[in-house]
Amino acid sequence: MTDFPVFRADLPDPGLWDAVEGLVQASGRPGRRTSRRPRQIGKKQVQCHLPVAEVEQLIAKYLAGATTLELAEAYGIRRTTALALLERNQVPRRGRFWAPNFTEHAIQL
Repeated sequence: MTDFPVFRADLPDPGLWDAVEGLVQASGRPGRRTSRRPRQIGKKQVQCHLPVAEVEQLIAKYLAGATTLELAEAYGIRRTTALALLERNQVPRRGRFWAPNFTEHAIQL
């Protein structure tokens, strides 16, 4: 079994200890693995509540043919929030558009 250096003086290269200390400090907490996504401490999720009038406009635009992505960008919300608003107001969702040339292209593939 190999003896590992315990103290700075035990290392063959004194500059190596400084490099190791720099890596430990840069990695966060010593001796702990960091998760893939760093936690955001002290930041709260900002909730965006649309007024009833804007929700009605959103529904009208969706029924007129706007996509949920367009609505999300227009109202400054996420696409999933736009979908949730539509679902809450019992608006039937549209399916994806499928043109006849899509079928022909799929057959060729």
